[in-house]
Amino acid sequence: MVVSPEGFDGEDLILCAITSQLPRTPSDWEVPLEARDMADDELPKKSIVKAGKLFTMHERLVAARYGAVKEQKLQEVLEALRGLFALERATDGSGVVRPESSQIDEAVLALLWLNAFDDHGQLWSWKTFDWEAMDRLHERGLISNPKSKAKSVVLTEEGRHAAEQAFRRKFTS
Repeated sequence: MVVSPEGFDGEDLILCAITSQLPRTPSDWEVPLEARDMADDELPKKSIVKAGKLFTMHERLVAARYGAVKEQKLQEVLEALRGLFALERATDGSGVVRPESSQIDEAVLALLWLNAFDDHGQLWSWKTFDWEAMDRLHERGLISNPKSKAKSVVLTEEGRHAAEQAFRRKFTS
């Protein structure tokens, strides 16, 4: 499946592998493809687009165009690709995949809001969260300095608003 944007390189294409060898359970990087996903509603066999198997090819090596997927399926494949490239990989060689730091920060903000309490007009929250995330939130001006003897941090006015919004996005419908 061609996933490079129109006019990308002029000669080379970026493609995702497609196979009719269906896994028992598709991974996050595999998108099911059926006849109803095709613009002409034709596909000989149910297949899987393997968004995690990218390759490049010169356009002259493409023998023929088989068909086109509907816009909704294309967006699903592109979303799988965005998810693939949005991940940060551990640098300790463990191969563990972690969410982006911005996702962690938003989750920590949401949990700060969940555990917040008012003390003399200031909104406080316990600081028992990932230290790197707490440092980033402090650098953004959302919380007081977490590197103190206090067991809690103060949410700034901006932090209070951001924490409430993060909580609503993460935990309410």
